[in-house]
Amino acid sequence: MKRIAIIDCAIHSPSLPCFLKMKKTFNQSLSMHAPAHFGMNSITKDNPDGWIIFGSHSNVSDQLPWHLELALFIQDQLKQKIPTLGICFGHQLMADQFGATISKVKGKNSSYQ
Repeated sequence: MKRIAIIDCAIHSPSLPCFLKMKKTFNQSLSMHAPAHFGMNSITKDNPDGWIIFGSHSNVSDQLPWHLELALFIQDQLKQKIPTLGICFGHQLMADQFGATISKVKGKNSSYQ
C-alpha cells in the first residue's frame, strides 16, 4: 500500500472533511499536515510515496512565511522524483517556485474583487 501525505494549505479552517472523504474512498495510507497552522515540522518528518497539496484562500503573491518554506521543501521533493499533485494553490505554489508568473484573477466572477 502506498503512503500519501496531504498538505492542507487552508488558512481559516482545516480541510478535514475532504481528507476524511479521501481516507474513506481510497485504499491508501494517508497523513495530513497543516503548515499554515502548525508549521513544517510534521511535513519534514514524513516520508510518503507521494504528496497532494490542497488549495488555500491565500495566494502565492501574499508571500506568507510558510509559503516559501513549503515551496522550497516541495521543490526538493520533486527533484527527488516524489510524485506530487498540486490542486489550485498547490499548483500555483509549485509553478511560482519554478519561475512562472502567478497573478490574481480580477473581475465579477472572481473572489478577489
